[in-house]
Amino acid sequence: MLGETTPVRTGRRAAAARWLDRALTASIFGGRTVLHRFLRADLANFDGLPYTDASPRDRQRRAVLYASLRLRGAEGITRARIRYNAILFVAVLSTSILIARLRDAIGDYAPPPVKPSSQQTDTYLGPVNALILGIGIAVLCASVLHRFLKRRPRLIAFPSQMWAAQSTLPGLSAALTASLSQRIGIHSTWGYFWNGLVVTWNLQLLYLAITAGFGIPVSWAVARRCRPTDRLLLETTALAADVHARTRRRRTREAPYLLCRRLDHLALMAEHDLVLPYQGPRTVRRELRQPALRIAAVYRQHRLPLITASTPEAADRVVASLMAAAEALATGDRAALLANAPDHVNERNIFRRLVTRLWPAALFVTAGALLPLIPSIATQSGVASSLRWSLIVAGVLTFVAGQDTATRIGTPLDKALPWRA
Repeated sequence: MLGETTPVRTGRRAAAARWLDRALTASIFGGRTVLHRFLRADLANFDGLPYTDASPRDRQRRAVLYASLRLRGAEGITRARIRYNAILFVAVLSTSILIARLRDAIGDYAPPPVKPSSQQTDTYLGPVNALILGIGIAVLCASVLHRFLKRRPRLIAFPSQMWAAQSTLPGLSAALTASLSQRIGIHSTWGYFWNGLVVTWNLQLLYLAITAGFGIPVSWAVARRCRPTDRLLLETTALAADVHARTRRRRTREAPYLLCRRLDHLALMAEHDLVLPYQGPRTVRRELRQPALRIAAVYRQHRLPLITASTPEAADRVVASLMAAAEALATGDRAALLANAPDHVNERNIFRRLVTRLWPAALFVTAGALLPLIPSIATQSGVASSLRWSLIVAGVLTFVAGQDTATRIGTPLDKALPWRA
């Protein structure tokens, strides 16, 4: 009835239910903790920069704070929700699969044959123990691989490389499953052991696919709601702070390589974000392509002085240049970003180069497959075989070495064919 209040339940069970509700709300459906963590990290990177004047420092700190609020508030929270929901989904799925496989293993259990006491030297590994052992070894291998990759920053400079490296174990198991399942049998003891390995690694691959697949649309949606320079501003500030911090302590062999990879990552980010995606027609954005390439070239020009810097004073010049770039990104001053840029940068379009190289090669290979089928040529087996292989070889050489090299190699090969004699 109206006016009545719902009584508040007390007790341990009610307190546990309220705690679980708050935990789920904070981790999956809310993002205040995630946003605070990103804000603290971005502001800590900025506080590590060697600013001397208070006025530009406060102005730049405010710009970093607003950029972090716009970008991290949407992207960080959404990615955290994707990650937590993926963990929850994979955990429920893995529990159901484990229960089903344990039921099958218990049903396929057969007691070991009875032997005299003097001959009982072997330990019998049943289907249940084999399944649990396979799951344990799969988890151990995945943990060792993750720890190994974390200690090798050259291999995981970008998240895509980390996902690709962690997908090696599921890919290997998927490639060997078809051949091994026929040899060892599905319901045998070693079949359950291999099934534990494969299922665990495939669940890991499913988690990686969910986080990566749902993360791509997130980047597109966040780019529509933020400024194009927000991500580049935060990453430039973080790199400048990292360079300043690393040059103040003992230098390792991995540090210059990792910093150069981050500079390459910033250059690629500048090529993409400074074209102002989702903010205008393609014809207008095509005019911004060349300035974006020039600014990306300026980022790449920092690699040589960064590698050759042997003193903190030499590295401070790189830090000062990156700080100036961050200030120009905060104010939107493209003239300052283009001050030391080259006059022209050739655009590197890998897809266009691949199509240019692949199209003639595909024509040669197609001709090699179809021309020998012509009736007048098919009746002469030697001519058809020579024509087929000469065109296929020309197509492979065109794709690998280019059309000029293929012509120089293919001319004497064509003269040496028996059907030209």
